[in-house]
Amino acid sequence: MWFALVTVEFMLGGALLAAGASKLRSRAAVRDFAASIRALDLLRGRAAAALAVAVGVAEVGVAALVAAPTSAGAVPRWAGPAGALVLLVAFTVVVARAVARGSGASCRCFGSSGGPLRADHLWRNAILIVAAGCALAGWWLAPATPASVDAWLGTAFAAVAGVGLALPVVYWDGARFLAGRS
Repeated sequence: MWFALVTVEFMLGGALLAAGASKLRSRAAVRDFAASIRALDLLRGRAAAALAVAVGVAEVGVAALVAAPTSAGAVPRWAGPAGALVLLVAFTVVVARAVARGSGASCRCFGSSGGPLRADHLWRNAILIVAAGCALAGWWLAPATPASVDAWLGTAFAAVAGVGLALPVVYWDGARFLAGRS
C-alpha cells in the first residue's frame, strides 16, 4: 500500500509542479495564462494577471506538499493530497463551464499548448481527482513510513514511477495529436 501511495503522490506532485512551473516560467507565460483567464470570463485586467500568478504558485506549493516528507509533524501528511483535490475540483469546474459554454478558451494548463479546452480535459482532471482522493484516503489506511533500506529503495522506485505516470497527464494534448485526434 505504501508504494502505491508514493507512486500516486509523485504522479500528482509531478503534474502539479509541471503545471505551476510552466505558468510561472516567464512573463510571457504568465501573460498567456492571464489571457486564458480573461477568455474564460473569470477576471479582467490586473486581477487576471494576479490570479495567473496565484494559481501557478498554488500548484507549485501543493506539489511540494504532496511530494515532501512531513515526518516532523509541522504539516499533516494529508495536507498535500487535500490541497491537490481542492485545486483539481476547482480547475474541473472551470473547464466544465468553458466546455458547456463552448468558449474556445485556450488550455494553458501545462503552459503554451494553447489548444482549446475540450471535454477530454475533463477526463484528464477526473483521473487526477481520483488519484488525489486515493492519496488522501491512503494516509488513513496506510501504515507508517517503512524504515528499512529495502523499503526506502522501493519508495525511490515508486517515486520515479509516479513521475513517469505524470508525463501522459502533462503531455495530454500532445498524445491526442499523435493519436490523430487534434
